[in-house]
Amino acid sequence: MRFIDSIEPAGREEAVCIQVAAEDSLYVTENYLLTHNTLNDAFIILDEAQNTSAEQMKMFLTRLGFNSKIVVTGDVTQIDLPGGTTSGLKIVQEILGDVEDIHFSRLTSQDVVRHKLVGKIVDAYGQYDAAQESATPRKPRTPRRNES
Repeated sequence: MRFIDSIEPAGREEAVCIQVAAEDSLYVTENYLLTHNTLNDAFIILDEAQNTSAEQMKMFLTRLGFNSKIVVTGDVTQIDLPGGTTSGLKIVQEILGDVEDIHFSRLTSQDVVRHKLVGKIVDAYGQYDAAQESATPRKPRTPRRNES
């Protein structure tokens, strides 16, 4: 297992390089895109994944190397992305839901380890969101030119 040895700025202002104990380097761009090397022999955690775009999520997940594991955490009820940006955490469940060796754990208010009111607040927001979603009419899909 490798651990991050240090975090030091490298290169220009728009890029940060995280040096790991091995010879690899991870580069995070100004838009927080992970680029460059495959992460072999590593345990990688992506926290607050609800705030990744679909493209960022794909780039992160495709860094998975041999003998490595990735844990992605986030709360799809607390997305802080600019309007119109689809959460990578929301869409990854649709894309990878049936892929063998990938598992999604969905926590509920029963899993909240805070003040007892927090669980009730989570439930109330869940009920509100469900009611809003069922009240919002869905737009019919417009066929493409070659479809009939």
